Amino acid sequence: MTPRHLITLILFLSCLYTSGCATVLTTAYPPIHETRHGESIQGDTIGFSYAVTEEKNDLVLHKQPVCRQNIQLVNIKRKQLHGVIPAVLEMPFFGLGLLDLVVAGVYTRATVDEEKGDTIPGVEVSICGDYQIAPGQAVLIQYPGSVTFKNIQTNDVGKILLKDILPSNAQDRRFTIFVKEPTGLSYVKTYDKTMW
Repeated sequence: MTPRHLITLILFLSCLYTSGCATVLTTAYPPIHETRHGESIQGDTIGFSYAVTEEKNDLVLHKQPVCRQNIQLVNIKRKQLHGVIPAVLEMPFFGLGLLDLVVAGVYTRATVDEEKGDTIPGVEVSICGDYQIAPGQAVLIQYPGSVTFKNIQTNDVGKILLKDILPSNAQDRRFTIFVKEPTGLSYVKTYDKTMW
């Protein structure tokens, strides 16, 4: 082996020995913990959406459950890339800093560990069931043309009988249907009685 080859070998081994700052520092530091928002999942029922259909001389009240969309939290544990500056500085001298960064980057991606965490309430709501009749539902009928109103209840098949809510008073030409809920009144629909 010539002296020139020996010097080249020594320089090459020195490069291998002195490079690797990013990889060594990345593996030495403890992992970091993060939390991110995952997918939306259906939560509990928070109320109902109401609709009225016409059937001969009666109205039929239907309800459909509404659910809040919860957000699944994802807990992430991973290594963070360290030693970038030393690896960049050694590139002009040894040329192996780029390889060091690549190895350290691959290592950080390989250490990512994700697991599902708790759920938190979201702000979006969505329909989460089918329409069904609403028997025995407390209903408030308001007449916008006057200050009068009626408290009624749907019968056992969810019907509101028009004969019970259409007043003989000719000035009350319209009525609005509200459903009574524990949280307050829920608007359903406004009718004009001149249609009948």
